[in-house]
Amino acid sequence: MINKPVLKENVNKLITKGDFFLHLNTKEINIHSSISRLLRAGFIRENTPKEFLKYLTVSDIKQFLNRKDKLTKDLLILEAESTISDEDIKKHSKYMTFYMVSDLGSEILEKYKNLILFFKKSNEIFGYGKFNRRFNASYFFKNYTHNPLNEIFNYYKDKNPEIAGRVCYIKEEYDTGISYAIQSISKMVMTRIDEIVDRSYFFNNFDLRRIFFDSWIVETYSRMELNEDTLKDLIKQEYNQHFKYTDLLNYELFEKVQLTVMNNESEELVQVSSKVGQLIFDKYFSESDKIDSSKSDDRESFSKIEEAYKKTAKELALLDLLISHLDLELLYGLRDRVDII
Repeated sequence: MINKPVLKENVNKLITKGDFFLHLNTKEINIHSSISRLLRAGFIRENTPKEFLKYLTVSDIKQFLNRKDKLTKDLLILEAESTISDEDIKKHSKYMTFYMVSDLGSEILEKYKNLILFFKKSNEIFGYGKFNRRFNASYFFKNYTHNPLNEIFNYYKDKNPEIAGRVCYIKEEYDTGISYAIQSISKMVMTRIDEIVDRSYFFNNFDLRRIFFDSWIVETYSRMELNEDTLKDLIKQEYNQHFKYTDLLNYELFEKVQLTVMNNESEELVQVSSKVGQLIFDKYFSESDKIDSSKSDDRESFSKIEEAYKKTAKELALLDLLISHLDLELLYGLRDRVDII
């Protein structure tokens, strides 16, 4: 209800005519009972008549004041507050009573402002619908003096470049965030090459357009203020220190991949993807594989893919069977004890 006054006569509506709803993750909350509890606790209150004035139009307030000269709405409201009685305001045809945050509520919101910040930004940091076992609402409720952005960044800066980079983007620290963008691109490219090399057949789907890159990477690149030489030094550092496929991609191509992803250029993405795919094919698949691949028809290629899908489906079926025989409480226990983040 922060800055969202709710109508008393219809708590599903805001005084601005928009809809009002409460939710916690995917669970919808009963508005009527929640409003009652907030009122009893003193966290919200009904408005005073004068607090309604700002929701009237300039024309309405001028009629109240019998004024025809040009004044700003703020000045009109100030004059109305000092000259018009509460009873006269209540008699206005548009008058409505609404609920708003009380002084006590404002104090609570200020006290837990870091928790509110976490609620607002957690999806952007960890991904929509994803739950982080280490940093969650319970953690920041207990540690409400901790700044969630700083704490999450300090924890993940050496562990997960994607999370660290998203935090930098939210904090508008683009020059710091670009380093994590470079690491994230490198990590995603290595993961995709791993997946292709680990298969027993070649199916060229190394496509940078289909590898999921968050928009924060493109936005961070467009807003950073580092010069070109400094950026390329960071890319070279990542290539020399962390990229494990230096025998496959030379530095020039690695740099090209990085800059093409950051610029999000569609045609360049296709060309660079084709080059990398061809290098993977040449290095990791035998000459006979190349001949077989060129001679085999689509049905043979898809039969191999179908075989791989069947194997995966069988593994999933076994997992489903296992889950169906586990006690629900045991599953919850496993979930609570195993940290997969």
